[in-house]
Order: sequence, then C-alpha cells, then structure tokens
Amino acid sequence: MRFEIPLPEKFTLSGNFALSPDGRKLAFVGAGADGQSHLWVRSIDVLDAQPLQGTEGALGWPFWSPDSRFIAFLAQSKIHKIEAAGGPPITLCDSSSGVLGGTWNGDDQIVFGSTTGLYQVAAAGGSAAPLTTGGASVFPYFLPDGRHFVYWHANPSGNGPGVYVGSVNTKPQEQPATKLLSDSSMAVYTPSANSSVGYVLFVRGAAAAGASGTLMAQPFDSGRLTLSGEAVPVAEGISNLRFSASTTDALAYLTGPQAVTEGGSRGNVLGRLTWFDRAGKLLESVGDPAVYRTLALSPDGKQVAIERVDPNGGGNRDIWLYEFGRGVSTRFTFDPAWDGAPVWSPDGSRIAFTSNRAGQFDLYEKSSNLAGQDELLYKSSDIKAPSSWSPDGRFLLYFNPVPPSHIWLLPLAAGTDRKAILLDDSKFNLAVARFSPDGRWIAYSSDESGRNEIYVRPLDPSSAVGSSAAGSAAVTGKWMVSKDGGTTPIWRRDGKELFYIGLDGSAMAVGVSTSGVFKAETPKALFKLPPGVLFWDVSPDGKRLLLVAPLGVTAQAPFTVVLNWQSSLKK
Repeated sequence: MRFEIPLPEKFTLSGNFALSPDGRKLAFVGAGADGQSHLWVRSIDVLDAQPLQGTEGALGWPFWSPDSRFIAFLAQSKIHKIEAAGGPPITLCDSSSGVLGGTWNGDDQIVFGSTTGLYQVAAAGGSAAPLTTGGASVFPYFLPDGRHFVYWHANPSGNGPGVYVGSVNTKPQEQPATKLLSDSSMAVYTPSANSSVGYVLFVRGAAAAGASGTLMAQPFDSGRLTLSGEAVPVAEGISNLRFSASTTDALAYLTGPQAVTEGGSRGNVLGRLTWFDRAGKLLESVGDPAVYRTLALSPDGKQVAIERVDPNGGGNRDIWLYEFGRGVSTRFTFDPAWDGAPVWSPDGSRIAFTSNRAGQFDLYEKSSNLAGQDELLYKSSDIKAPSSWSPDGRFLLYFNPVPPSHIWLLPLAAGTDRKAILLDDSKFNLAVARFSPDGRWIAYSSDESGRNEIYVRPLDPSSAVGSSAAGSAAVTGKWMVSKDGGTTPIWRRDGKELFYIGLDGSAMAVGVSTSGVFKAETPKALFKLPPGVLFWDVSPDGKRLLLVAPLGVTAQAPFTVVLNWQSSLKK
C-alpha cells in the first residue's frame, strides 16, 4: 500500500521527520501559520497533525524511543524528550554542536550525531560522552544487538566518507572501524522476515548533503555485521537526508532535492545563488549548485562572499567568492575547519569571518583579493559570528549565535585594545546587529516581546570604547521596526529602508529615516521566500534580493508512505 500524507496548511518543513518504530506515527519539525517551529506528530490513520506544546524552537532531526512512546528532539542547544501523546518535555543534555540524527536502543542509551562527532547519553539524562573523533559523524542508527550502529562519517579522512559500523563499547579514537559503504548518505537498518538478515537503506548517487539519488536496500547480516547481497533500488529521486523506516515494514520519504536544515545549523540550503526582484520574480540564477549557508554582498555589489559546504562530500565549510560580472567562483578560505559568516569591510578590501580552526569559533580577517594569510582578530571562549563592520572601519559587531545570544562591539582601529564590549546584558536573546550606513544606529533582532522582532537603537561606538564598563553604551531610545515578528535585518545602502525576514518566511521592507529622531513606516510584505532560506542580502539600490534558492523545490512535497515495502523487492 502506497499513499501520501500532506503537510499541514501554511506549514514550512524546517527540520526533518522520523517514522515511529511501530510504523503508526510520523514526527516532523517545522513552523505553522504562526511562524514558530515545533515538533509535530501525526498518526497515519488520522487526517490532522498536531504540534506538541513545549517544543517551541525545535530543530533538525527528531528520533523515537524503541517503544514508540517518546520522541527526542533538539531545541535551545539542548536535547529533550517528550511523550508522543503530549506532556512536558524533559531535558536530557546540552548539545551546542547541534544534533544531526540520533538513535535510541532498548537499554535506554542514546547516540546522536553532530558536526564534531558522535556522542552517547542516557535516555534518563546526564552528560554526553564522545564516541568518535575527527569531525562530522552523523545519522547513527542502532542495529538489532543494541550495541552496534550504522552511521555516516562525513569527513574525507582515513578511509574516506561513507557509511560505517560503530559501537558503544569502542573507545572514541578507535572509530570509525568498519566501512560498510562508500556512499554519501544517511543509513537506516530495518529487519526482515529472516531474523538474522535485514536491510540497510541508503541513497546512492547523491553528491552532497541534501542531494537526491536512488534509495537502495541492501541485505545486511546483523550477526556478522556485513553486507550479504546486492543492493536493490527502492525509489528514485530521494534526498539522502529524507527517508525513514519502521521495524514493521513501513517506509516514508520525500522526493526531490530538499532545503537542507542541519540540526543546530538551520539555514543550510542545497541550491544556487539567485536574484529576485521585489515582487518575488526570479531574475537570474548563477554559480554552481551546492549546499550554501551565510552570504554577504560586497559594498559595490559586484561580488558575494558565501559559506559553502565542501563540494567533495566532506563536512568541511569554507568561504567562497563569486564575481557576477565574470561568472567565476573562487575559494577564499582553505583551513580544514568550519569558516563562515563573512562580513565585508566598508571599502571592500577585507573580509571578517568566524572559524573553529582552534577548537572554538573565533574571529579572523583576510584581504578580499586573497593576498596574505588569515589573521586572527579576536579570540575568546564564547561562540562568535560577525554581523557588521562600521562605516568608518573602526569597529566590528558580532553576536553569540547559540543562546543566550548577546551583541558585542569589537574595536579594530590601530592602537586600540582588542577587547570586546558587551552592548547588552539583558536576559533576552539579541542577535545579528548591523550598523546603519551613517554609522549612528544599529538594527538587530530581540525576543524580549516573546518572539523575535527587529529593533533599531542609537549607538556611539566611541563612547562605548571610552568607558571601562561592558554594556555601558548609552541607550537613549529604541524603536520596534517589525510587525508580527522578524529576523535578519539589512539596511539599504542609502539608509532609507530596512529589510528583514518575517516569521512567516516573507521578505519584508520598511521605509525609515535616520536623520534626527529615528522614524519608521509601516512594514510591507514583498514576497514569500523559498522554504529553508534564512540568509540573504539586498543590492545597494534595494531593487533586487540575493539568496540561495533550493533546487527543484517549488512547493512543499507531501510525505510518501509505503506499507509492506519489502514485498516489492521480491518482484
């Protein structure tokens, strides 16, 4: 039996999904009409899905307990569990590296993946212990013995990327031990009528995370932990991140390339750089298809710096430059680390960015013409992402992307003390602050009202630097610019307009005046952005918007569910 389950009305799938082990329920992550992301559950024999209260801010890949009673999920950089029938969520552990897939065995042990490796934690809660080292190890799935699991080792080191067999009884430095497949795909084990042989499901032919290929099923001897037959195709055009199977011969998947939103790293999109006009008309797509994330236009609008996932299939991220006039892409950073969040200097000569090459996310800069080496700007113990360079070139704004989020000011001028200054000490989350073109104001997002809104406040960087107390920059007023929520503010180059993304995914624009007392007009919706898009920029004249448009995603595809799917393998 094969049927489709549509997504809820006015819903955006911002995370992933998982079929319960008993095959009766589907859990998925996304935002409804209110723009707030939740964990949702739908029984396959009813018509409506329901968001679970208490799961606000849910991200990434949910996964089930083996008895199909609980669902584990990520929110606010912590792993929680909640009953599928509803109830209060229970916090299990911290996970600042996000959660890229997880699995739960009968002994109530959880293994979850992240950009830094696999971790193990008790289902009752506690501290997460590392199981692997050496970079991204993701999407673990327990085998029948409850000790071994299959997972995707994404870093191109050692035996190369692919699907491996790991164990909870192995020391971290001894993994990955056994390579099962060379394919870049998550893998799922499902039992068959033969108790000693099941199937490993994976996607073949996908070059990067989120790309589509052919869903394959290959016999697997769960006792010997080896493949025991040839792989057989199951379905075409399936994302290597978007399929799930139960222990009861049920299968669910999404067809076509999908917007990629990885665990705590929401905003990754498999697509192409695309220009839209203010009405949402697609003007031009440029550059190579790839998995992209943060981006920033150069001050003259002739280039864009963009964060790109390693096109060779590894988990590494680098910054690339794309020149619109010549149509040429150039790699900008080369360190085997996560380099991202590029910000241009006001004259376009340098680019600041964040990198975890020293084991933590610090701030670096480099000449935009690739001359010279990467230079360390600022090092501290917190996670940092730059967001704006002051028009006079003397200061850099950055924020902490992992809650609690705060805004900091970093002096850059020669002779100044490289000591960051906290601009807010509130209990709320403030992020993505950006200088106005005249340097007198900053626009930023804050959740002080109970949801993210865009605010503007005056800022005199010199007075902040001259004070000995962090957070002492005088605030003589602030204005809420957005309406019904918003994130990611961007100034037009003449300072007469602010753009932001509404919580419903719409591109918004509001006329402003920064001369004298700040004034803002009523926000206007321009058009709905494609699903999964969180990062963008605006041309200097404000007439065009640049973002990464997902490949082949023109509408929200329904889930396809197949019952008794293994019977098709015998034909």
